[in-house]
Amino acid sequence: MVGRRGDYLFRKPGSDVWYIRLQFPAALKRPPIKKSLGTTDRSEAEIKAAPLITEHKKLLLSRRVSWGFADTGLIERVFEPGRVHDFVAGRTVVATADMLFIVKDEKIELTLTNPYPRPQSFRHWKMGNNATPEQITEMRHLDLKEATSLEQRHHGKASSKLKENPGLAFLDRWVKDNGINHHLEREARGAFAQFCALTDHKPLPECKRSDGIKLVDYYREEGLKLPTIAKKVGHLRAMCNLAIKRDEITLNPFSNIMPKKVAADSIRREDFTEEQMALVREHLFTDLFKPDERLLWLILATTGMRRSEAWQIVEEKTIEGLRCITIGEKSTTSRREIPLPSALLPHLPVKIIGSLFPGTDPETGPINVGKRLMRRLRDDLKIGDERLVVHSLRHRAISRLRYKDVPDQKLFWIVGHNEVTAHDRYGKVPVPKLKPWIDMIGF
Repeated sequence: MVGRRGDYLFRKPGSDVWYIRLQFPAALKRPPIKKSLGTTDRSEAEIKAAPLITEHKKLLLSRRVSWGFADTGLIERVFEPGRVHDFVAGRTVVATADMLFIVKDEKIELTLTNPYPRPQSFRHWKMGNNATPEQITEMRHLDLKEATSLEQRHHGKASSKLKENPGLAFLDRWVKDNGINHHLEREARGAFAQFCALTDHKPLPECKRSDGIKLVDYYREEGLKLPTIAKKVGHLRAMCNLAIKRDEITLNPFSNIMPKKVAADSIRREDFTEEQMALVREHLFTDLFKPDERLLWLILATTGMRRSEAWQIVEEKTIEGLRCITIGEKSTTSRREIPLPSALLPHLPVKIIGSLFPGTDPETGPINVGKRLMRRLRDDLKIGDERLVVHSLRHRAISRLRYKDVPDQKLFWIVGHNEVTAHDRYGKVPVPKLKPWIDMIGF
């Protein structure tokens, strides 16, 4: 289907008739609406589509402030500071210049910035600040400066408790001693902060496995898959193992707390078939894909690198006439130097002198490129197999290299695999020797 990205209108391949596509958030579990507008003239199609788009936006807005919707933290309108506003389900909003206080039954249920910048899980509405009725009554009459100060003092206490927890020093040392990258560090710090909140900031040396289980239970209630939970908990377990070696604690509260059958909760990933790859190639260079989505697909498909490694490409070097890049921060064995595949070169700048993805955050990468790419595959190309995700391109690349009988040592260096032996670590595989093999992957 062809249309300008960010547009509601599109045309099916081989057809001049305009259609409208209206999509819903995943939490609503509603399929996209696709309807013919019965015209080949875009201007006429826009006129016919206008009332349908308006109704669609009204529906989404109503669900955003409905307490039955799982992602209800989308407060996009600005509440006028210095007033108490009526809200939904018997709630009110006390607005300051910088903060929004969601109040029900004389208790603060949630504190947000004003205006609220991003979606929030429904669970966070329930966690609340547990303010007393007296505090709420007082806050209703505070001026803006005092109301903001009240909120800052509340969060300041929690922040100081976290800083006083000896576990934070364990976490800092684990990050430093193991060279943990920014992404994993942020994930580990988030898990530790959540653990401290669930245990009322109990000092880590006093924690037991029952405390660690609270974190697992919390994540399961949030709907996280067991492998994802195991990863988050694993950071904290490794942190505590390091502290045990230094005789700073005697018990690891994150050891042996995961349910036994983690694999049962996971989805076995599959490779993209050649038919699916051909379908993507057919539409890849049309308006269906945004430039950053197209580039991400090409990079991952032709190199087999991890998605996070694509964000790390910021420069290149030339070795024996070959353009090369250095990537890999997941572990010591993942850092590697690889040549750029010939199939990828026509789609890259003449020389890489910065991030290939505009607006890339060094820790999180660009916003939603991978999600948008998957949306093209799922909604537009109808590749609906849940076992297929962007990471499946890495599985495909490894499978193709094995099919071509690429020696393990070269395969591991190309994809940054962990199965590098002690002997292999003494030296890198020369880039010129990798070039013929990496060119075999293709897209």
